[in-house]
Amino acid sequence: NVEVYGDHSASHFFLLRRSAELWNSELLALPVSSSDHTHGAGEHGQPSVVLPHDPNVKLQSVTAFKRHVAVFERVKGLQRIRCIPLRSNGSPASEDAKLVEFNEAAFEISPLRSQFESPLLRFSFSSLVTPTTVMERDMDTDRQAARKVDWVGPSFDPSLYSSRRLFATAADGTQVPISLVHRTATPSDPPPAAASNGPPWPMLLYAYGAYEVPTRLSFSSDRLSLLDRGVAVAIAHVRGGGDWDYQWYLDGKLLRKRNTVSDVIACAEHLIKEGPLGPRGQVSRRHTRGAAVNERPDLFRSAVAGVPFVDVLSTMLDASLHLTITEWEEWGNPKEEQYYRYIKSYSPVDNVKRQAYPNVLATASLHDQRVNYWEPAKPESELLEPAKWVARLRDANSSEDSVVLLRCEMDAGHFSKTGRFDRLADVALRYAFILYTLGMQ
Repeated sequence: NVEVYGDHSASHFFLLRRSAELWNSELLALPVSSSDHTHGAGEHGQPSVVLPHDPNVKLQSVTAFKRHVAVFERVKGLQRIRCIPLRSNGSPASEDAKLVEFNEAAFEISPLRSQFESPLLRFSFSSLVTPTTVMERDMDTDRQAARKVDWVGPSFDPSLYSSRRLFATAADGTQVPISLVHRTATPSDPPPAAASNGPPWPMLLYAYGAYEVPTRLSFSSDRLSLLDRGVAVAIAHVRGGGDWDYQWYLDGKLLRKRNTVSDVIACAEHLIKEGPLGPRGQVSRRHTRGAAVNERPDLFRSAVAGVPFVDVLSTMLDASLHLTITEWEEWGNPKEEQYYRYIKSYSPVDNVKRQAYPNVLATASLHDQRVNYWEPAKPESELLEPAKWVARLRDANSSEDSVVLLRCEMDAGHFSKTGRFDRLADVALRYAFILYTLGMQ
């Protein structure tokens, strides 16, 4: 299979082409009139290679301008922009390209709508400590300026927060990046020193790792509520997501899906044993938390499972569900024995066992079209028996000090409620659970 994505200038199409051999994509230039050999095409009107495939550089998107081409790239998990000038005939002068790189440890950038005739490239920049900012770069002069910064509040001071990048070693030796943000000082403190020299902090560990989706590293004003209370937030860039290159995604899907779970465990172990925070308490969130909690419940004080995909095997076996067949490409078809056995080996519902579990808050939405409400809360009979996953956790939990809770939204979808205050109420519920179970009321 070959995937092609592109844009065009007045004289050329600029195409990102990805295949099994070119997994990180290459950039091609093809004259609008492919028979015109004066516009930089190869022989017989074939496209010319502007940026060849690089196993260490993932090409994410391309935007064409009248006199430039902007390519958004990802290198070792960090994004950058390559600005390529165009010659008078419209062909790219890749040898004169300029790289735009950023100094923060954990950030994300996205292209914004720009004017084709203008040399000004507009893009958004956001990080764990910097509010979302609309940036404008003049590709002729290399000058760059912030045009708009999201307002957080009169008391927000970015110097009170610090972010960094760490690496954990997975079971197979893979280095898994971790983005970490925490508070470094209070307003009355002197300039931040090494806050990690103080007492160990509790931590919220977030992981996703599926569908080649990069983990968001944008600023969150909601997150300040935890940071200001002394809770650090760590984001594990585990395999299966789009945080590195295409191979990073392939190494976390189908018959390699267990790499995602082992990466989460490795990150949790690293932060406890070798990181700056210490083992005061961790809370796990998102996609892989069910499997990780089954395998290493001792690593976590609590787990927040928002619309969790925990009944993987049953869902993949039911082809009548509207997403199942297309999901086989991600998880595998369990009607084939190798996939059946492999999925069953990590599917959270199928691996609950008698042991001490941490506190768990599972949420579901009645109208969720992606994760059915019966996955975290699947009735086992018409007599409305307890929720399947929650019930199994409760029955298997040997700890008398933890609670396992389920909340089902009766009028929400996969992304919870969409109203401004309804969304904040959901955040408040999760944060209240986290703080309560960490003993930080």
